[in-house]
Amino acid sequence: VSFAAYHSAYADLCFCPLCEPERVLWRAGEKYALPIGWFGFGIRIRDDFQRRRSEIENWHVAYHGTGQAAVESILREQRIMFPGDILQDGTVLPIGRGRGRGQCGAEKLRLPGEKKNPQVIYVSPTINYASAPVYAVPFLVGRRKVQAVLQCRVKPGSYIRFPDTLPTYTPTGGWDPEFGDSVVEWIVRDKEAVVPYRLLLRWT
Repeated sequence: VSFAAYHSAYADLCFCPLCEPERVLWRAGEKYALPIGWFGFGIRIRDDFQRRRSEIENWHVAYHGTGQAAVESILREQRIMFPGDILQDGTVLPIGRGRGRGQCGAEKLRLPGEKKNPQVIYVSPTINYASAPVYAVPFLVGRRKVQAVLQCRVKPGSYIRFPDTLPTYTPTGGWDPEFGDSVVEWIVRDKEAVVPYRLLLRWT
């Protein structure tokens, strides 16, 4: 992927401790943790979302951790796709290894009469959770490993809060002191309710 084709410098932002002394901010009545220690590269959003920018800027803020292949598909498609979706280049988006056992909590969003669980997107109000290595799978850039997380706007009312589903990775004391582990994951059914607008990178 040529990142320049998808880059929007307007939304570039450094989240080092010197540049961002705040730890938590609020958006539309919902708090989120700033991604301290990461650098954010603005990415272009779809034209139809751009026309609704004033509305979408009042949506909640959350994070979606992912690996290299999914980052490339998100940049091309300008949205987060569901596993199994056919992409513009004709390929099928594979199921990430972190969800090989199925999509936890998807049954909570099943509508009356539906026989199968819907496809869902997972986001979190704290990057600590979204950057767990099972989500933000490290990959090499040159000789260094990098993690990638998408900062997103999420439509209020489009998601349900769900408990931590990564007990193997849960740090002592929990993922983030600002958020209880019982509500650290948000599950979204509607792809149109999640708008990625910044690619966050951390070199490890």
